Amino acid sequence: MAVARAYNCPVCGANKTLLVELPDKLNDPWVISKVEGGKYGPAAQHVHEEHPEACVLGSQEAFDCRCGHAETFYVVTILGMGGVIFRSECFCPKCGSHMRNLREFPAALPCRTCGNIMMGSGDITLG
Repeated sequence: MAVARAYNCPVCGANKTLLVELPDKLNDPWVISKVEGGKYGPAAQHVHEEHPEACVLGSQEAFDCRCGHAETFYVVTILGMGGVIFRSECFCPKCGSHMRNLREFPAALPCRTCGNIMMGSGDITLG
C-alpha cells in the first residue's frame, strides 16, 4: 500500500508528487539482490554478509532538504535482533546535502521551476 500527495504551482503550472510506500514484504529477493549487487553501497553489502539472519526491508519514503527540495527515494533497512543495523541514506540531488525523512507530508513545497509556493492536495491511497 502507498500514500501519495500531489503538489501544484498556481503560477507556472508545475507539479510534483511525493509517495510513501508502506513496506509489505520482508526479505524480498529483488531487494536482497540489489543489496548484494552493491546498489546501496559497500556498507550495506558488508552488513548483509555479516548478518545473513537479518531481515532486509525496502520501502519508498519522502525526504526533504534544508534547501527546500523534497523527493521520494527507495530506502533499504536491514533489521537485526537488536533493531536497525543499516539504513540507506539519501542526499539531495539539488545541493548534495543529507536529507531528512519526512514523518508526514508538508502542506506546501517551493516550486523548483519558478520559486512560488506549491500547495498540496489531499492524500491519495494507492493499492
